[in-house]
Amino acid sequence: MDTTYFMGRETILVETSGLFRRWRLKIFSFLHKNIHQSSGYYQLPPNRVVELGTQIKL
Repeated sequence: MDTTYFMGRETILVETSGLFRRWRLKIFSFLHKNIHQSSGYYQLPPNRVVELGTQIKL
């Protein structure tokens, strides 16, 4: 119970302008949300995990 796990997390924000069409961005955002969280995959205890995140605008 002395170990703390640091995990990274990215959040995708979809904007209407850019190189991709809107529907491609929505599909990419949907698929990104459905990725399994690594803390659950490695069965880490939730009270020992610290998540550091960033937001990515597409």
